Amino acid sequence: MNKHRNPFYRVSSLVSASDLQQPLTEAVDAKMNAFAAYFSLLGGPNDLDRCSLVMDESEIVGQFWAIDYAGEESSDETVRDVMGSIPLSMIVSANTSFFELADLFARRPHPFIFIVDGTEVTGTVSYLDLYSRIGQLCLLALAFHLESSAEELCFVRAQQCWDTLSPGRRERAENVFSQRQVSVHGMLTSPDNVRILKLLRCTRLPTKVR
Repeated sequence: MNKHRNPFYRVSSLVSASDLQQPLTEAVDAKMNAFAAYFSLLGGPNDLDRCSLVMDESEIVGQFWAIDYAGEESSDETVRDVMGSIPLSMIVSANTSFFELADLFARRPHPFIFIVDGTEVTGTVSYLDLYSRIGQLCLLALAFHLESSAEELCFVRAQQCWDTLSPGRRERAENVFSQRQVSVHGMLTSPDNVRILKLLRCTRLPTKVR
């Protein structure tokens, strides 16, 4: 199937990195004492869980996560000494789709990536952000696509697939079929071959892929 006709691809293309990103916290100076930078970020309830850009005047030179800092108050190390780098492989555009982000995390080792909107770094997206509420819509679309594909395969040998189901699974499908179709004229009296197709649609995804 052409990916542009795939409903999962179409839905996931509507959700972009900007929809999933977590905001950055306050930027820190590269020359600042690392413990002082850590202490300055303690004010907000979520600041420690967010990334700070490390600045050298107006230039971004790295990343600093206060939550990962384990230095002592007496340490003389600077933010530059403990910061992480930001390679190009960790940067994507704000309009990068969910589909592309999922593929990126599958191919690259980074636990998170930076989002660039125009010329501004606006936030980060981690693998876990793919499971946010809006990300779950894309995953639901994927589940529906898998179920639709499984149905198409089942329809090739509909009677054989129906006959392989256990009595319990067939009974549940009959019950769902009756509840869905009882108000639709003619549905319950469809020819057997058509009725089997409708019954297979009333099974769950795990049953279809067995």
